[in-house]
Amino acid sequence: MRNNELFCLDMKTFTWSHNLTHSTTMNTSVPAGRSWHTFNFVSPNRAVLYGGLLKYGMPAMDCWECSIDSGQNVKWYQRKTTEPLCWHQAAYCAATGDLAIVGGVTTSPYEMREEDHVDSMIMIHYQPKSLFRILPKK
Repeated sequence: MRNNELFCLDMKTFTWSHNLTHSTTMNTSVPAGRSWHTFNFVSPNRAVLYGGLLKYGMPAMDCWECSIDSGQNVKWYQRKTTEPLCWHQAAYCAATGDLAIVGGVTTSPYEMREEDHVDSMIMIHYQPKSLFRILPKK
């Protein structure tokens, strides 16, 4: 069973928050429970949940952004993706404002074939490109 729980640790008091994805305390939809996903912060109070393996071994074809305020209230926003993806890696580069997602598989890892492995990179931009990056290379 894949739980759908998200907690925050207050580093000043060393106490855990309540479950931030509990659907009865939220006005918006929340992502389904999953494993083999990535969860990266793109700012101090904004994070991105990408892909993963849902119940019954189905790869997730979604991307969720959440904003967490200091009162530990969470708002979730769903973004569309082009294909299902799980068992991948992601890293955020603060200098460029890009979230890079690499590797993974498009089917359940339990039924994976070699051709199901993804050898591409997905870039999600969280700030405009600088003029230096836009200029053509000589």
